Amino acid sequence: ITERCNCCCRYCFLDAHSEGKTMSLSTMHQAIDYIFSNIGERKLKIAAFGGEPTTDLVLLKEMVHYAKKIRDSKYPNINLSFSITTNGIMNDETLNFLVDNKFSVTLSMDGMANIQNYHRL
Repeated sequence: ITERCNCCCRYCFLDAHSEGKTMSLSTMHQAIDYIFSNIGERKLKIAAFGGEPTTDLVLLKEMVHYAKKIRDSKYPNINLSFSITTNGIMNDETLNFLVDNKFSVTLSMDGMANIQNYHRL
């Protein structure tokens, strides 16, 4: 949902100082509408990744809110869930939001401390 990040990994094209692109609300709504209209009766898991998706909590919340609204109003039989790929650096509000909405979480980690920290600025 965004190219922004809150880390400065040497090997990555993104860093905490870059502005990065962020998905527009219009594009996100269109993508969710498209997915629902083509899903049939299958399970639907919407995944957030980037950059670091937790750097735009407003957009992340809107993704969940809008998907639930569309599911509840038009596709009540769809089993909807959410996932996120994150570096795990987030505040309590973001963590609570992920827990409250039962996100499955993939932590992005590079390796042992001496290797991983070598790549940090």
